[in-house]
Amino acid sequence: MLKQRVEYDKRGKATGYIFICRAVPSQYIEIRKTNVREAEELRKLDTHTIQKIYRELNERARMSSPYGERNLVRSHNLRKFFNSTLLANGCDIFTTDFMMGHKIDSTRDAYFRADPKALREKYENYIPYLTIQKEIDISESPEFIKLKSENEVLARETAKATVERVEIQNLKKRIKKGKRFT
Repeated sequence: MLKQRVEYDKRGKATGYIFICRAVPSQYIEIRKTNVREAEELRKLDTHTIQKIYRELNERARMSSPYGERNLVRSHNLRKFFNSTLLANGCDIFTTDFMMGHKIDSTRDAYFRADPKALREKYENYIPYLTIQKEIDISESPEFIKLKSENEVLARETAKATVERVEIQNLKKRIKKGKRFT
């Protein structure tokens, strides 16, 4: 599954994504020459493909239900988990609704301009709560590696400062005793 920007507003600014299949029908190239919208219909994921993705997720998570029953891992439950988790861990309702893709009321929409960098930083604060994986090796994360490196530099600087402090204390003692420096 891939994603590609394809929806545009009146000014030509991209406004959304279409999720596309890895393989496209052979007639795509011919149709695209005359009708881009129709060609994109050939590439986008259909209901059957999305159901297959969720079925595979359930199988990989060993959470498959018997035939005819709903699986636990499905879009509604994932959205519900995302929404509940953000709210339960201190995210404000406006940000949560925005991240969920809910329509913003006209008053807020008139004044609010999303800052992708700020939204990403806010989202990253909630990743530990949203992570479903039971075992996480934080020692491989870029943040951990950076902190570890900084910690090693500070440890070396502290050791050096400690040695210098001892030398200064020894010099002060020698000065008090009136000894000459040789």
